Amino acid sequence: MANLVNTTVTGNVIVTQNTSTGNLSITTLANVATLNVATSANVAKLNVLSTISANASPLVNTATQVPTVISGYHTVASSVISSTALAVDNYLTLTFNETGYYEIEALMLVCGNVGGNGFGGFQFDLGANTATIANLAYATMGFSNLAITTTAVTVNNTVGYTTSNVASNNTSPSWFSVKGTATITSTGTWGVRWAQGASSPNAITMMQGSFFKATKHR
Repeated sequence: MANLVNTTVTGNVIVTQNTSTGNLSITTLANVATLNVATSANVAKLNVLSTISANASPLVNTATQVPTVISGYHTVASSVISSTALAVDNYLTLTFNETGYYEIEALMLVCGNVGGNGFGGFQFDLGANTATIANLAYATMGFSNLAITTTAVTVNNTVGYTTSNVASNNTSPSWFSVKGTATITSTGTWGVRWAQGASSPNAITMMQGSFFKATKHR
């Protein structure tokens, strides 16, 4: 059994059966063209201190593979008062560093003033983008003061949805769900814009837990 202790290797490192390296550290500026782990090999833990990116197709219909996902999440609530101007939500904005075909999904949890009302309503679209978006197709459903279902959108990302009322209770909020697909043809940002449906001094709040994510398929 061979042991490599604090050894710097500038060529290839080949770990064979019954060989122990302890910790194999790949440092900054190191370039690993291919890291092969055989079927019978046992890797107890793989710690990556930076980012794992997949420039090839992360998902295919012929094999099980690890997906790559970009996700934005509302860690705190944010509110809008007396404004119908659609504004970018930084929590729900994604940065695409790779072009390709993506599946998108969003969940927006929305309420009016607790103990007040949600008569200002709510509107949103997916028009917060510097990335170039093509082949967009998505559908919206949810619940405000009644169930919401709409036809799918295949026109552009500035077509959204407006409702005249939302729940006033943050324990039983209104919700809006988006599912669809799009092709990112040039990198940049893409996210949700939202505002009140009608200007009102009663705040409309995007609640903690709302999210927007994109899973790369090709």
